[in-house]
Amino acid sequence: MLSMQRYVKWLAVASAVVMVLVIIQGSLVTTTGSAEGCGNSWPLCHGKFIPAYTIETAFEYSHRLITSVAGVLIVATSVLALRYYRQRLEVRLFVPIMLFFLFLQAGLGAVAVMWP
Repeated sequence: MLSMQRYVKWLAVASAVVMVLVIIQGSLVTTTGSAEGCGNSWPLCHGKFIPAYTIETAFEYSHRLITSVAGVLIVATSVLALRYYRQRLEVRLFVPIMLFFLFLQAGLGAVAVMWP
């Protein structure tokens, strides 16, 4: 069985991999012009949890879903890193910065959708 510290490291790697997927999907949404695929409702898509299927909606909504997964992974990584690595200066310094930019980016995404 993995020790908790090793689990935190694997969770951090998973967070990084999912963030790469977020970037790839974000560029896919931008290059295909699918940014309006969910209209101007956020975090839902056209006001629904499961929207009607169109290509644009699928691209935009899948980006939102993977971004949500990334957010949960990053918050979990942050909590566990602070719990098990609090004694390390870089953890105490970078975890709050990471969380700040996570919520800033989510807020900017919401603003871009709701007020294009």
